Parts: sequence; structure tokens; C-alpha cells
Amino acid sequence: MSAEAIHIEQSLTFEALVKEAQNLCDRRNKEAIQYIDAAINKAKLSGDIIEIATTGYLEAYYNTFVLSDYDSGIAIINNLLQTLEVEDLQEIGYKLYMTLGNAYQFKGDVFEAQQTYLQGIRFLESKEEISPEEKQFQGSYYYNIALLLSASQFKMDTEEYLQKAIEINTELNSMFKLSKCYLVYGNFFEQAGKNKEAQEMFEKALAIDIANKDDYSVALAKANMGYVANNLKDYPEALKYFHDALTYFEENQRLYETGMTHVGLGDCYFKIGEKERGLLLLYDAEKIFIEIDNKQELSNCYQKLASLLKEDRQFQQSVEYLEKYNGLLKYFFNIDKTNALTRAKREFESEQKEKESQLLKQKNEEIQLYVHKLEGSNNSLKQFAHVASHDLREPVRMIHSYMTLLERSMGEHITEQQKDFLHFALDGAKRMDNLIIDMLRLAKADANPQIENVKLEKIVEEIKLNLHLMLAEKNAMIVCNNLPEIKADRTQMLQLFQNLIANGLKYNENPKPMVKLRVSNTANGFEISISDNGIGIPSQSRERVFEIFTRLPTEKKYTGTGIGLSICKKIVDSMGGRISIHDGHNGGTTFKIAFKNEVLAYRINPTHT
Repeated sequence: MSAEAIHIEQSLTFEALVKEAQNLCDRRNKEAIQYIDAAINKAKLSGDIIEIATTGYLEAYYNTFVLSDYDSGIAIINNLLQTLEVEDLQEIGYKLYMTLGNAYQFKGDVFEAQQTYLQGIRFLESKEEISPEEKQFQGSYYYNIALLLSASQFKMDTEEYLQKAIEINTELNSMFKLSKCYLVYGNFFEQAGKNKEAQEMFEKALAIDIANKDDYSVALAKANMGYVANNLKDYPEALKYFHDALTYFEENQRLYETGMTHVGLGDCYFKIGEKERGLLLLYDAEKIFIEIDNKQELSNCYQKLASLLKEDRQFQQSVEYLEKYNGLLKYFFNIDKTNALTRAKREFESEQKEKESQLLKQKNEEIQLYVHKLEGSNNSLKQFAHVASHDLREPVRMIHSYMTLLERSMGEHITEQQKDFLHFALDGAKRMDNLIIDMLRLAKADANPQIENVKLEKIVEEIKLNLHLMLAEKNAMIVCNNLPEIKADRTQMLQLFQNLIANGLKYNENPKPMVKLRVSNTANGFEISISDNGIGIPSQSRERVFEIFTRLPTEKKYTGTGIGLSICKKIVDSMGGRISIHDGHNGGTTFKIAFKNEVLAYRINPTHT
């Protein structure tokens, strides 16, 4: 991560990072990746599933729109759709379906794009109330459906969807989206042979884009105006618009847009008599569409080449491109046929499920009522988590930021007493932020575990990396061998063992702090012990330390929130295990975690004690 990205992460909130990343991606600016990386780091620290999903959406959006890597965008979104719970999709699904549809559309997979957009529209229209952001996306769905229809042979409903999109974007004053609606409207008129009306729409779009200082959108509008000028036989004007647009697209490696501009520019040069130059541009467009695997635009390019080569009396090459064009028509026909069969299968399966649903409806009434109550409870917990991770932390961050700025502004004039006051305030803000984070971790400690085979020795190796600064500063060691492989949530295991190991090093005044981990068999399973040579825990306090916010009097000189061991106990309890505290062999403390054999995935000859 670059120094600039680190600075960005420290100076902006998660919401501000997401907003700026989205704005830069919309303008195809590669600097967006710094804001995305910073947002990813913040999301990982918070552990909030919606924040993590939001950064995944931004990463897919960046790959699709900025890098033109459509397959990566599709893979990221499909992975998110498979891993997110239904309630999480309610919050972010509309964004995921949009970007997935965009990627399919850029690849020329019209059927998948249309199905994905319609799914997103149904998703939003099913909600009783939608937020301003969701409404903005609803406008984008209408726009993209209109764009798909305008590019197809069937123009039905194009204007209807466009009018809906324009209405929403005008209401929300979303000028970037509004200019794109005018572009599609212009294309709609151009394909209908209404070039004057098309020109008027493109000029509206260009005026908005110039006012917004949006270079990408300005280039897009100029490329479209080049097509209209070419149709009106105003070739000098067409060449000027095409070259202005092409300069931007080539400098910013916008492959799809470069290919589209080459097609228009090549046709224009051919018409003014520079036939060889025009054909070379079309050959370049052909290579681009093959590279990005856009069969729809490749088909149009073949048709244009076949027509121009015939006009230039290069009949053999014209026939070759006509055959390529026909080959793609067969491909689209087969795809359409397959899609028709797929749709028929989906409809049949849907009818079968509907019948089954009707039969089970009466029996499910009590279950549905129970589910409804659970959803209400989960929503309340989710709101608490949101408040804890956002609304509560934000004022604390503001206090910390402004106290730091105050300290800097006072410079050399600050007194020792003022330094102490500022130190107490900053330290208090930091402890409050840590407390909020730990409360959130405690709330999530046993929520939706992702069970997999986890090698505990790998977990310990990762903990060593995480704690390398503490290990170096305290000349400390972590020793383990023959730890088993178990069935558990990997993140929870990292949290459990890192809490216990870090405590063993933190509460330790030995010149050479050491934490040892080993496993032993028990009557009903196995036991993992974590022993340290630290200050120890009095026997009368050992049960109490697992209670939330409990800190021992001897720990006053050590920082902490008193939640770490509560999290450990909650994780162990959720796995059907038991955690207890004992005296260490050489002083210090030994934590023993007992599990049943069902937790084992693979045992590595444990040590007998």
C-alpha cells in the first residue's frame, strides 16, 4: 500500500473513501484504486460484512469500468452473491446486480446483461421504501435497459425506460447520469435516421459534461457527435470530434471506446476518399473487439468491413468478412436458442416451485411467524452493530482528529500542563474507540461462523506475524508444535488464540517473555494449553475475568477494555468447548481449552501429559 493510500485511509472515513472511489471510477480515473485499497483496509479492521461487501463491489466496478477486465468483475460479483446472506443482499444487492449487468453488457452478452438488470429492477421495485441512493440506482437500471434495447434489433420500450431514467436523475440532480441518458436518447434518434434530434441530445450531454469537467464523458459525447456529423456529411466536423475523443480514449487505454471510435473514424476517412486509412482503422477496431471478446461490436465491425471492401471492389476480402459476419449471426442464433431453452426450463422450475409452495403454505404459517420475529431481532442487532461501528465511533474519531490539530496549531507555545490535558483527552478517545471495536467483536463472536478445516499451527504462524513488533520489543518467544487441524471458523480461531497469546506477552515482566502452546488427549476429546511466564491471575479472580469489562487491579498500568477474554469464552462456548485458567508450571498463567473429538479434522500425534 503506497504512502499516499495510507494517508488517505487515515484522513477519511469509510463512507468518504467509498464516495470518492465511486466518483473516480465513474470518470474512469485509475487513482480510484488508492481509495478502494484504503476502504478495504478499514472494512477488514471493522469486520462489518456490509463494508466488506461494499469494497468488493467497488473492486469489481473498478475492474469493469476502469481496467476493462470484465471477467474479473463478473467473478468478484458472483462470488459475493454466493457468500452473502439474504438480509445482507437487501442492503447491497442492487449495486452488485448493476455491476454484474454492466460487465456482461461490455462483453456483448446481451441476454445475461438483460436478465441481471431486470433482476436488479425487480429487487428495488419490491421494496416498500427506497433510499435516495437506491433510487439513483433504479434510474441507472432503467438507463441500462434502454441502452440494451437501443443497441438491439427490437427498439420497443426504449423511450419508456429512458423517460423513467431521465425523470429520476433530474429529480436527484444527478448530472453525470443525466448526460448518459441524453447520449442513449441521441443514439436512439440516430438509429431512427433523426440526426438533427440526435445532435440536439448529444449537445445537451456535452454541455453537462463540460460543466462537470468530466473528461471521460466529454470524450464520449464528442465521439457520438462525430457519428452524427458523419451521417450529415459534415466530414471536417466529424473528423475533429472523432480525433478529440480518440486522443483521450487512447491515452487512458479505454479499449472498448477506442474500438468504437475507430469504426466511426474509419468510415469517415473512407467516405472522403482516404480508403486505405479508413480500412486500417476498422482492422484495428476488429483486433480490439477480439481482444476484449465483445462479439456484438465485432459483428457490427465485420458487417461494416464487408460493405466498405465491396465498395472498394475488394470482393474476395469482402466475402471473407461477410462469412465472418454470418458466422457470428449463427453464434447469436445458437445463443438465443439456448437462452430460450434456459428460459423455458426456468419457467417450468418456477411453476413447480410455486405448486410446492402452495401445498406447504398452510403448514408454514407458524414457521413464518417465528422467522418474522427472528428477522426483527436480527435487524435490531444489525442496527446496534451499525451504530457501534459507525455512529458511535465517528464522534470519537472527530474528537481525536481535532485534538491532534489543536496540539499542532499550538506549536511551541504549548505549556506542559496543556500537553498533559491534551494527552489525557487523546488517550481517552483512543480507549473509547478500542472499547467500541471490542464491543462489536463481542457481539459478532459467534454470529454466522464459516466452518472449515483450520490448521492451528498455521494460525499461530499468522499470529507471530501480527505480533512481530511486540515480540521484537519484548525479546519474546511463541513456542508450539504438533497442534491439530480442527473444524472451526478460521477468523474466530485467529481471534481466540491471538487474544490469549497477546495477553500472555502483554501482562509479562519477565526479561524473556514466552508463550507455549501444546495439545494433549483427554477422556472425551483433547485439550489445548496456552502457558506464559507472566504476572499470573489470582485464583479468586479467574472466573470473574471472563465477564465483560472485568479488569484486575494489578492491570491498571496496562491498557485494555476488559472484553478480550469475554470474546474468547464466547467463541469456545459456541463450539461446545470449555476454557479455564490454571497456574503455570514456571509461574504465570495457563489457559486450557477443552474440545470434544467431533471438533477434530485431523490430529497430529498430541503430547501426553
